[in-house]
Amino acid sequence: MSRLRLWLPPALLAGVIFVLSSLSQVPGATYVQDKLAHLTVFGLLCLLTLRAAHGGLKPLAARAATSAFALVVLWGVLDEVHQYFVPGRDASARDVAADALGAALAVAVWAVWRGTARIPRALGGGRESS
Repeated sequence: MSRLRLWLPPALLAGVIFVLSSLSQVPGATYVQDKLAHLTVFGLLCLLTLRAAHGGLKPLAARAATSAFALVVLWGVLDEVHQYFVPGRDASARDVAADALGAALAVAVWAVWRGTARIPRALGGGRESS
């Protein structure tokens, strides 16, 4: 699968997030719905980023998981900085926390769904199975 096909979905979702955070008011947003939306959207963004970082639907690898999680949380921080400059919006550490929780849950879901890559014993992994 080409890199473009892997990275296009998370890039498009990141763009949608940017556009929505440019709005002075998001329709139907209440406190609980807002945090749930952050958790869900950034969880999905992390799943798409994990898929791209792994090069497809592969077992969870530490480097790809760490990179995807960091990219998604960084996007959440940048999203809040962006919102700070939008009239009627503000930056919120709680939104970043909801973003990070969504990303962490996505990594956990990937680990359960796709399993984890075996880490060779020489790199600190446990007993290798035959």
